[in-house]
Amino acid sequence: MGGIHSSVVGFICTFCLFLSTPFLLAAYIMKMTTNCPCDPVIYKPLLLVGVFLFVLSILGILGSCCGCALFMWLYLLIIRVMMLAVVFTMLFGATVMKGVTGVELPGVSLQG
Repeated sequence: MGGIHSSVVGFICTFCLFLSTPFLLAAYIMKMTTNCPCDPVIYKPLLLVGVFLFVLSILGILGSCCGCALFMWLYLLIIRVMMLAVVFTMLFGATVMKGVTGVELPGVSLQG
């Protein structure tokens, strides 16, 4: 791989690396500042998303900019698995929600 393709992939991975930083910082700040027992429900997924994006970005940068084929193949494999997971999640959601309509609750008004 070389030329413009590696530069574009490297730029995208660098952008994702910078994008992972707010996730990591938000999870760290939430862990250190809050005392609610339900906070692990929020900060643990944030931390997982941040670490996942960080590692994926490092793999992409090493694969595209340093020319390491193994890292590039791992990066591409993980991206494809993520794409398939999103497609299957959408299909599962559409299948489960097929024909489901809202139910009006007695005594509850959603209009302000």
